[in-house]
Amino acid sequence: AFYMRDNEYAQELSALVKELAKYFKNTLLPKDDEVLGIDRPKVEDGEDGEAPPNVVVNGREISDSRAALYRKLDMLTPEIEGMCCIPTKFNWKVGKPRKQSKKAAEADAEIDADADAASGESDEMAI
Repeated sequence: AFYMRDNEYAQELSALVKELAKYFKNTLLPKDDEVLGIDRPKVEDGEDGEAPPNVVVNGREISDSRAALYRKLDMLTPEIEGMCCIPTKFNWKVGKPRKQSKKAAEADAEIDADADAASGESDEMAI
């Protein structure tokens, strides 16, 4: 932490913090819990207990593990921002998912229909 406050390259350090936040926001956090290794352990048959309920953040339902990760990042944000000599924002938060345009939804539906038709053709050929 001392190095970050007593650094001759404040602009570069600020840019590094911004790039780190950008990586969290756009690359790491949009991935599934399973990919990140924070998915829930599976409840085996015969074990007592249920999986804990999911938490809603920005209108999206997220797992309790992801919610804990978000809380930890919230706690670290002021510390990371305070380490830089110049004002720097550590904007890691993933925003609300955007609504898909009607045109994009139609294109996705067409792709799904083509995939279904292709899988149906292969089933018929196998018979």
